[in-house]
Amino acid sequence: MKLIATLPLLTLLTPLTQAWGEIGHRTIGYLAFRYLDPAGLALFNTLIQPDARFDISDGAVWADNQKWKWPWSKPWHYIDAKDNPPSACSITYNSDCPKDNGCIISAIKNFTARVNDPNLDAVQQGEALKFLLHFVGDVHQPLHTEDTCSGGNDIVVQWGGKKEKLHAVWDANIINKLLKYKKPRGDTNNVYDKFLSNGWANTLFEDSESVDMAAECTDVTTPEKCSLDWAGGANKLICSYVLKGFTKSQGTEDCPIWKGPSDASKEYYDGAVPLVKEQIKLAGARLGAWVNGLAAERATMEKARLNSGGYLKTQGENSEL
Repeated sequence: MKLIATLPLLTLLTPLTQAWGEIGHRTIGYLAFRYLDPAGLALFNTLIQPDARFDISDGAVWADNQKWKWPWSKPWHYIDAKDNPPSACSITYNSDCPKDNGCIISAIKNFTARVNDPNLDAVQQGEALKFLLHFVGDVHQPLHTEDTCSGGNDIVVQWGGKKEKLHAVWDANIINKLLKYKKPRGDTNNVYDKFLSNGWANTLFEDSESVDMAAECTDVTTPEKCSLDWAGGANKLICSYVLKGFTKSQGTEDCPIWKGPSDASKEYYDGAVPLVKEQIKLAGARLGAWVNGLAAERATMEKARLNSGGYLKTQGENSEL
């Protein structure tokens, strides 16, 4: 996997596509914020330095905005499970995550390590945290854990009066229909998107008792294990719902012709909504716990370095080890 050595701060770009869509990722960010403890909040404020124009939801969409500048980062947004849905779904890390380009599991592992790497400055650590704010969301989108037909991008379904890629249906269409999303013209600062996402995060957080945090994998020293658990849970949904009932016939070698529901915006949508809600809730809770874990790890590292006469880098400083 290609590691980032020095990444410049980039001007935010208008995204062409968004995994989970703009609203999904922003909602995960706002949900995670509600799970932050004081140390987690302090770490977020230190590394992200939010202001009136850039909050945690902007951090959660940041990585998608950068991949057009850094095309080598695109494979980090997913893992291609070479399984056989809808009859068999599973992830085999050694074969499904290319060693040269990496995948979302290796990316989460890499950037988890970089957040508290004392050899990196605060800008690089902050960029690592922003990648995590996005990737922890991505790994909960079922079609970001599946190889079949390019993660569903080559499977076309009927959505109301138009054709849509199945991947796009799960990225955005289901959420947009649920929230009656219609972005107003001229909303260049994403005020509407943030308002809608924050409101949905409030609603989902009120149902947070459905997330058993005591049973969650939150050990930041085992990022590969935890992210594989998360990806495996999302991948199971490919067989249990996303492609369940779909039939395939002869097509190309890479992608047969899949036939799904006559209109995915009806009964299929109704069944997908609770799954999407659950995955968004899990992503937000796990992301918040992950930031808290990084903050706790950082405090332990700082204490050890203070005892030995060293300290972690802060903005504009060099580290002393």
